[in-house]
Amino acid sequence: MENIVMGELELVNFDSNDKMHLMAVRKLAKDSAITARFNGFLHHLNNKNDNFFNKGFFVKDEGNLIGYVDLSNFNEEEKAVYIRQAIFKEYRGNNDKRYGTLLLNEITDYIFSNYPKVNYVKARIHHDNLSSMKMAWNCGFSNDGEIFSKENPYIKNKIK
Repeated sequence: MENIVMGELELVNFDSNDKMHLMAVRKLAKDSAITARFNGFLHHLNNKNDNFFNKGFFVKDEGNLIGYVDLSNFNEEEKAVYIRQAIFKEYRGNNDKRYGTLLLNEITDYIFSNYPKVNYVKARIHHDNLSSMKMAWNCGFSNDGEIFSKENPYIKNKIK
């Protein structure tokens, strides 16, 4: 699968021969806040299939890897995809870019625009992660407990 330019940000496939990628994996593995919530991220990152879902990507901006995102398999019953994302520590709190918000907006728009069978993008956000909860609400997500979801705005003739 080719890298995906979504807008300002790019989704990059993991390349085990790329030193920058290996350093980013090390950075992810050392960040206890990420490893506590991202069980199995290496499996998703190493998934070499051409399917967009059930896969992990690095996130790139202006030549720098700024974070990580992974997507679940498409859930037929819920018509949903679950997303997990993390911005590397040195890029968090960047008021010029607001990378977490930018990534969440760009990837949900990319999914909804390119995968019309996806009615919802969902994220499980732990109750102690207030900054991620605020970010999700600011991106148009609503929540029921720890499950945050956003409905596909492009769906016509919605069936409830």
